[in-house]
Amino acid sequence: PVEDFFGRRISRLFEADSVESVVKELEEPYRRVLEAALPAAVLQGEAKGEGSGRRVLALENALDAEISGSVWEKTGRLNAKEKGIVRRIVGTEFDIVNLMILLRCKSEGVEEREMRRYFLPYWYAFDFGADAMRDSISAESVSASVQAMPAGSAGSAYKEVLSGALAAYEAEKTLFPFENALWKHFFATVKNTLRGYPINIGTAIGFLYLKEAEVRNLCTIAVCKENELPAEETMKILLT
Repeated sequence: PVEDFFGRRISRLFEADSVESVVKELEEPYRRVLEAALPAAVLQGEAKGEGSGRRVLALENALDAEISGSVWEKTGRLNAKEKGIVRRIVGTEFDIVNLMILLRCKSEGVEEREMRRYFLPYWYAFDFGADAMRDSISAESVSASVQAMPAGSAGSAYKEVLSGALAAYEAEKTLFPFENALWKHFFATVKNTLRGYPINIGTAIGFLYLKEAEVRNLCTIAVCKENELPAEETMKILLT
């Protein structure tokens, strides 16, 4: 249904034999964005000897930066009240994207200088270019990075959320506990925002985000059932 709506014929890319071939077959604006990012992405993968993993991270970041920039720019056309509502919701999502970039880079041993190129320049409560984030960005491990995040700031809620997931991360050694905790925080933020306002632009945006959460939960339940996970384990990872 998405392909029919936008008419970009994404399905034809299945036959491409490489990332480079996919990029060449894309239509605008994606081709322009990825063509600009591809040379650096290839060089990063080769220099680190990590091939496609590092390359895909760079390409994902290029797409995220393009889309987030377009969304953020359009919020400037709203009146002050509506802009505040939208930027609280969308900005929180951007904060979470940046936090996951930080944790992913830490888990993959990405150097600080390279890591800073991946952060989105748009944010709501956590400015990754600020001095307050320096210790977290330069920390030696994922756990140390979380512990070094600033407290008592606008983004202190993120540190609290991530700290609550530290034990699960240490036990599982995957970033999923952090990601799941952050998205639960995000959808709680969406619901709290909707409760505080009458019907406005935030109502429509919040509704769409909550429908996304509902779809994610349905997919999660299906996967958990297929893998015969107990109901109590499934409940822990649902976005509620």
